[in-house]
Amino acid sequence: MADRTSKQLPSSSTALGAGSPLHPRLGDLASDLAKEGTIGVVVALPSGSSASYQLRPPGGGVDGRARADGTTLRPVPVPVTHVTPMRRDAVYDTRAQQAALAVTVRYEDGAHANRCSSSPPRKSSCSTPSSDA
Repeated sequence: MADRTSKQLPSSSTALGAGSPLHPRLGDLASDLAKEGTIGVVVALPSGSSASYQLRPPGGGVDGRARADGTTLRPVPVPVTHVTPMRRDAVYDTRAQQAALAVTVRYEDGAHANRCSSSPPRKSSCSTPSSDA
């Protein structure tokens, strides 16, 4: 799946730039800036038989095409549904004067990731390493 990013709404007055291209995989959500930010599920990749990405609206409908070089495609963020503590208690580091709590972040697409949350926000280490699943 494409990296999760903060939401960026396309602007109709902004010209397309030469930003870094996105090369999504089959099933990824992508936004096509050439089509006013239309969102679609990648159902076909550029290949010998197809000269472009084929995007289908998430609810179904008419497929669209996006440039094969990926310069007009951008990742679509996946919303967080909920966050669950991995343990009951937070760990307090007296030297750093901060507390850390290991949590599992669940996303709308079913994916989840283990994260360490600290307060105040600083680089900290939880007793369990962060890892994406």
